[in-house]
Amino acid sequence: MDTKKIQHFIHNGSTNQTLAPPDLRVLDGWKWSTLLGYNTAVKKFEDFKRSTGVTHYKLPITPRTCTPWHTFHDALYPYQTEKQVKLMLKASGRHDATIPKRPEKAPVLIADLADLF
Repeated sequence: MDTKKIQHFIHNGSTNQTLAPPDLRVLDGWKWSTLLGYNTAVKKFEDFKRSTGVTHYKLPITPRTCTPWHTFHDALYPYQTEKQVKLMLKASGRHDATIPKRPEKAPVLIADLADLF
């Protein structure tokens, strides 16, 4: 995952955050297009803060806004742990879907059919 494209979402307001393996697993719970959308929303808010002269701030703005941001940054939000676990399970399900259930069979060749007659 190229986290450089979602830096605004990953940052905690105006401060940087180092990603740990559990953080990456939570991010895998969202589709890439969803993360890009969340990143755009946070970036627009950052642009607004810069335009008003505020350079240092911390997200979330209020306890009831920006739900995905809360989930990723482990900020206070009702049932937050449950949401992180659900996202991790969703990421695991997506990963499991890419693993073949059993080895593929070899194709039936004309020579195999000729042996039947």
